[in-house]
Amino acid sequence: VYRQINALSHPDHHFFIHPDKKYKLNIKDEYANLKRVHFTANRIRVNWGGLNMVRATLNLIQEALASGIEFDCFILMSDHCYPIKSCPEIHNFLQRNYGSSFIEIRPLPDEKLKQKGHQESGLEKFHYPFFFDQLAFIRKDSFSFGRKIYQPKKLLFRYLVFLMKKTGCKRRPPPQLVPCFGSQWWVLHQDAIHYVLNYLAQNPGVLNFFKYTWAPDELFFQTILYNAPLVENVKPLSLWYIDWNTNGPPKTLNCDDVDPILQSEGLFARKFDLDQSRKLIHKLEHSWDSPETL
Repeated sequence: VYRQINALSHPDHHFFIHPDKKYKLNIKDEYANLKRVHFTANRIRVNWGGLNMVRATLNLIQEALASGIEFDCFILMSDHCYPIKSCPEIHNFLQRNYGSSFIEIRPLPDEKLKQKGHQESGLEKFHYPFFFDQLAFIRKDSFSFGRKIYQPKKLLFRYLVFLMKKTGCKRRPPPQLVPCFGSQWWVLHQDAIHYVLNYLAQNPGVLNFFKYTWAPDELFFQTILYNAPLVENVKPLSLWYIDWNTNGPPKTLNCDDVDPILQSEGLFARKFDLDQSRKLIHKLEHSWDSPETL
């Protein structure tokens, strides 16, 4: 995170950071007292696949707006992201595309998802309840008993889906909303941010619906913005380079990936690991001007 701040340092850039409440907070003094770096006091426990991921994002947005600074755009990234363009290049891109938002959006059903094994072309993410936050007390996703390995959360979800299919029960997305999904990481203009907050204020039940969807961080902003009047200013694409040519989570990038990354039109990439990706980060930084210092 400190390295991200250094790489993206600019007089017009502010950083609002949510440290997961599961971990002890220990901020370096030189960052704790910087006016353009804000560590939120409103920390929550974030669980993979749960709504708390969205809640933490909304908390950061609210804190940024409460700062009294009028921001043109908001960028969401995690500690596994890193810029692949220089800070001046990113700043100039945002100025050239003022008024536009960038977020991957794929309306559902999506036949490509069906080809990848999603029986309902992605709609199962909305139709059946999932309890990632509620089951967070189960710390391990799997455990072994004898020679067998058990995955309690996955078994529970499968059982619930089986029961609901048997009984013909399906959860329905909120009226007037075409369900969508896409990558969690986005660059949103202030108009899109204000629209989402106003929509939630007028439709408070929507957030509760997403409480039981599969990975709402990949559904929530995508669905609301796709159905928004300002959708013509929302570009349905991600500005992140991500290698999904794996059988699971995205690839942790290393020096072998430097050429496709540099050829990418994206502004950022993921996933980076401070140890596995250290040499790659050095190469990326040397490919553009040295990061400005704080």
